[in-house]
Amino acid sequence: PDMLQARFGGSGEAVVATAGQASGARVLARFTDTDPTRTAGHFRAAVAWGDGQTTESAAVTSSGDEFVVTADHTYARPGSYLVAVTVSARYFATPSDPS
Repeated sequence: PDMLQARFGGSGEAVVATAGQASGARVLARFTDTDPTRTAGHFRAAVAWGDGQTTESAAVTSSGDEFVVTADHTYARPGSYLVAVTVSARYFATPSDPS
């Protein structure tokens, strides 16, 4: 089967949150793709919040010529956390694909 291949370029965003309070939907990352036919639905994003919690399905939307990853989180304790965002391309089967 054909594989969806993408070249990504991107950047992260600083997130400031208060322990015990929901952060609200925050922009966590922005990225571009060299294939102009792809839409936000071609990608999925997961977030590791640095406190042992994860969000497996962060929102991916398009904004102009870039894609934006957003999610919200509540930290239980104050501190500094390293947040990691992983973006992957979804594979869409074609009608000739037997899988």
